[in-house]
Amino acid sequence: MGGRIRVSTPKRKKGGEEGGGGDICVVTVSDAATKNSLDRTSLRELAGTVARESTRSSVTKCIVLTGEGDAFSSGIDLKRAPEVFGMDEFDYESDPVYQMEKCEIPIICVVPGVAINAGFEIALAADVILVTRNARFIDTHMELGLLPSWGLSSKLSRAIGINNAKLVSAFRETLSGEEAVRLGLAQKKVFDGKQEAMEEAMKLARRMIEKSRSKERARVALEVIDKGFEKTYGDARMSERKNAFAQYRSLPLEDTFSRPRRRERGERENVVAAAAEEEEIRSKL
Repeated sequence: MGGRIRVSTPKRKKGGEEGGGGDICVVTVSDAATKNSLDRTSLRELAGTVARESTRSSVTKCIVLTGEGDAFSSGIDLKRAPEVFGMDEFDYESDPVYQMEKCEIPIICVVPGVAINAGFEIALAADVILVTRNARFIDTHMELGLLPSWGLSSKLSRAIGINNAKLVSAFRETLSGEEAVRLGLAQKKVFDGKQEAMEEAMKLARRMIEKSRSKERARVALEVIDKGFEKTYGDARMSERKNAFAQYRSLPLEDTFSRPRRRERGERENVVAAAAEEEEIRSKL
């Protein structure tokens, strides 16, 4: 694919987990000269890529999204800003955040440097965010006199707390990689460099693919969390219980729980250790 969006499906490395097996799609925003800025064409390319990979259920199981070099994305290319902000509100084919939010496969975002405005909001649309020490999340909407439309005013406060979100958006505090992890915006830890973060993204993707065993299971696992988050706690609990018991009634329970389940070596050792500890406690009663 030409333009500022590059797509690849790395092969899994022999004896390791760093690569994919053709089922992990790596999408890179690529325009190093502008710190991976975006214009109308690249937004459409990115939205189309996410939509296409989402529907390739027999092939793609996870998307890893990152930026070229030492940046994620500096946001909208200001030279092309008029055509971007002139987009129709319902032009979903040019809206990468809309496509990411409705994507039926998990998206892991690796942020190796700056993520500004639209870049910040695109990262927020991922299911997991991994950051390096050079990561910087910046919101300049207020300086530009613009309102955010892709999630900064609705998602950021839910991710890091309302007052921390105000610091970022109204008081123009830059959010570092360390702060992003500490506040819960980013996951796992702060990675020393992009290569380490990408390797971890591949490991997470591979583990999710192996554990879920199907695209549908992964989609449902994400969907119930997302839908629950949209509701108040009381409504979310009622919905969770209702949906769960509806599923239980539809399952062939004997078959579901009689199938042999393979455990990881570490899990087996934990089970044995727990059983031995329980037996020792009982012997002392």
